[in-house]
Amino acid sequence: MDSSLLKLQNTEVVVGLVGSHSIAQPGETSKYFTCSATSPPERVYVDGCTADVNNLFSVGNIQNYVKHAVSGGTSALFLAGSGISRKGDYDRKRFMVDFCQSIGKSMARYDPDLSMTYAFVGLTDNKIVDFHRDRSVAPDRLSYGLTDLQHEVEDWEQTEEKIMRGSTLPFILSLHFESLKAAPTNGHLCLVDLSIVNWSPTAAPSAAPAFDGANGGLQLAASGGTSQGILHQSTKSLSSLIHLLANDAVLTGATIPNSALLSLVGEFLYGESKTAFVLYLNTDDSAAEDMRSAVSLIKALRRLKSRELIRPVDRRVMFFYEKAKYYQGEKYRLQDELGDIQEEKEQVEKDLDDIQRDFSDEREALSKEVGHWQAKSQTLEETLAALKSESEGMEADARWENARLVTDKLALRDELRRAEIEMAAAEDAKSRFLDLYENLQGSHASLDAVYTELLAAYRMLKDRYGQLAEDNADLSHRVEDLDALAAQRLAQIADLKAEMAAAIGDRDRQVEELESQHAQACDGLEAQLAAESQHAKELDARVAQLAADNKALS
Repeated sequence: MDSSLLKLQNTEVVVGLVGSHSIAQPGETSKYFTCSATSPPERVYVDGCTADVNNLFSVGNIQNYVKHAVSGGTSALFLAGSGISRKGDYDRKRFMVDFCQSIGKSMARYDPDLSMTYAFVGLTDNKIVDFHRDRSVAPDRLSYGLTDLQHEVEDWEQTEEKIMRGSTLPFILSLHFESLKAAPTNGHLCLVDLSIVNWSPTAAPSAAPAFDGANGGLQLAASGGTSQGILHQSTKSLSSLIHLLANDAVLTGATIPNSALLSLVGEFLYGESKTAFVLYLNTDDSAAEDMRSAVSLIKALRRLKSRELIRPVDRRVMFFYEKAKYYQGEKYRLQDELGDIQEEKEQVEKDLDDIQRDFSDEREALSKEVGHWQAKSQTLEETLAALKSESEGMEADARWENARLVTDKLALRDELRRAEIEMAAAEDAKSRFLDLYENLQGSHASLDAVYTELLAAYRMLKDRYGQLAEDNADLSHRVEDLDALAAQRLAQIADLKAEMAAAIGDRDRQVEELESQHAQACDGLEAQLAAESQHAKELDARVAQLAADNKALS
């Protein structure tokens, strides 16, 4: 191995000065800036400094970090802002454009057949979000860092487009480059965006800035005061670790709260990596406290040492590594399928709950409708009974009226007979009492008047009898119509009862079929889930065996 590669390298710091330059001004060269926020004012030496933040990528020679990783080394870039209080002062989008373009050019120049995997996650103090799967990941599940979240890059342009959409959270972008040239290599490039940070190890927490899409996800607070980030506790621990490492402190027993950020990027602060911090510093008077903390951090960072090594990979190890990666990919695929099956099972259970709820509602509605029709049937039966009772009453009245008319007719006939008898007697008496004609002349006239009145009464009774006969006929027709209407209503009620019985029977059969289908679907899903789980366990066992074989070979 070249002895030059064993030389320790300092962690590099690249600074972009934003704001009014009241408390910090660029130096005559790009290797320092003057800070008047400290007492006394001092020169702060860095590896690159500019007031044009759009030119930070080239000023810091960041392309060298990309080339180092693509050629098989390990590179880490930390991106952060300090004291930022205005939109646009922390514009990471320009930096990300240059970063992604540099990756594409370096891969094309070094090895066009280079294979690549990536992990893209968002961070908070307590949560990790895998942007590839759009799922939260518990930090305690990442036993091997971001290795478990790596995904194959089939088309770098599509992956670049996804990365350039940005994130509303601080994020880590981890890229692995594998080359199978004459000397196989496995490089690693990690970009850590910490967003807005207060670098004081003892800073008290305050309200974190919100995030939106207009400023790359960052919503800044009003100018003034100490800025705090959404990773406050994690960056506080990171700052403490940097100061301890810079002072050659023994970390055993050092009280540094563990966090997802430290567990994922702590290795880049020491060991065999090419590391740089790219800092956006606000130079307004209101950011003096943040500037002093940032200057202290810069001094500590430049005392950190690491080795920039490019280690070739044994082809035998690569063979087993490729097999392990294949089985690991199968494991992830099966885990995804298991998650999809679980989601399908949950969806089926939700659908079943919806069906049961809908059936319960429909059954309740049918019960209400049946009750309504039963009540309506009872009302119709009561109406029919009332109509029958009324018809019977009318028939009784008609019969009574008819009997009364017959009685009156018989009485009139009796009276007519008596009148005829009297007239016959009068005719008989006429011959005998002819001599009394003059005396009876007045009586005869009276009898004639009585006869006329009786004849008129007889005619009136005859007309009344005819009218009553017509009324009797009308009443008989009405009774027949009511009987026909009652028979029709009874037939309708019988049809409704038959339809309701058929509908209830159909619903009961549908419920039985749905319950049978649900039971069969649940049994099938449980069997499939058991089979997939068994398969996943077998694959895990095979991966563990291959790892053991790999360890034995190494």
